[in-house]
Amino acid sequence: MMMAARAGWSVNEIAPASIKLNIAGYGRATKQQIQYMIQKMLQLDKPPSPEDCSDALAMAVCYLNQTRLLQRMKRQI
Repeated sequence: MMMAARAGWSVNEIAPASIKLNIAGYGRATKQQIQYMIQKMLQLDKPPSPEDCSDALAMAVCYLNQTRLLQRMKRQI
């Protein structure tokens, strides 16, 4: 995170429970539930493997959802 900040990149932190809530609708969803939801959301033929891949995709989807929401809110103000 320090190296990203030094490079001038923005760094966002999202709590795991927030990601799970955003993706599965439940803040204590299991890795398998997240994997299943990512497969359905992204219309994949099979679940991402290994599970870490679905975690990374879940973070990306959650980040994009939050970014879109913030942009909509800024336009309305």
